[in-house]
Amino acid sequence: MHKWTLFALPLYILITIPESSSLHCFDGINCAGMRDCDVCEGTVCLRMTRPDRKNGGRVTSLTCLPPLPMSSYYPEGCKTNAMLQEEMCVCSQRDLCNSSIYSRSLLSFTSLLAYLTLLHD
Repeated sequence: MHKWTLFALPLYILITIPESSSLHCFDGINCAGMRDCDVCEGTVCLRMTRPDRKNGGRVTSLTCLPPLPMSSYYPEGCKTNAMLQEEMCVCSQRDLCNSSIYSRSLLSFTSLLAYLTLLHD
């Protein structure tokens, strides 16, 4: 067995196993991803878009929610309040799901590819 295999397999397992205790979410107002947003930890990520009454544009708020009792759980997906022109999106499938284009599956795929390359040597 190649010496890198002993290092790569545990690394691959560590990267691909989701964290069960918390989810990382973007946190901020009108921020643009990793450059401008803070990151918070919770069980659910939230993205809220509403009209900006001051300048006529839109305000997007990103945050995370702490563990919720089952009676107040918000289902995955987006809901729109047409009267208030607000949209609320809730997600918990992956880290940074409330705004990020990056996904854990892409990282997992890249890690698997690197691992298989090391095995081939």
